[in-house]
Amino acid sequence: MNSERTEKFDCEKFIEKFMKVWNDYNIDNILALYSDDAIYIHPGEEPKIIKGKDNFRKYLEKLFATYPYHKLFLVSFACNNKIIMIEWKVTSIFSGSRYNITNNGTKVDSEGVDVLELGEDNLIRMTRTYYDICSIKEQLIKRGG
Repeated sequence: MNSERTEKFDCEKFIEKFMKVWNDYNIDNILALYSDDAIYIHPGEEPKIIKGKDNFRKYLEKLFATYPYHKLFLVSFACNNKIIMIEWKVTSIFSGSRYNITNNGTKVDSEGVDVLELGEDNLIRMTRTYYDICSIKEQLIKRGG
């Protein structure tokens, strides 16, 4: 009998922490979930592929500067070994300039899916984020005047 005990990965606990750190706007806590060489892929503006924690930090700083308020809501999730799929909805306030659009205080609603690939250390190695960027732009133009 093997005397070594290995703790089973708790997917629900991981997702709970993931949602909390994103809603807390704490970049250090977000980055703590990612490996140093993590890759983040998203459909927004360039760069669409972000490599490494330092570049991801810069992306998050810009994201939170233009979305000074957001609330992320968990819709559903699925776990398959080291792959986690999180379906979410978000309500945000846009302020500043992004997507070649400038306005302040516009409410934006969106929904999407994050597909997370974890390494053996249970840190996120890759995130693929899917959301409708055209819908966000339309809301900014329509609601922002």
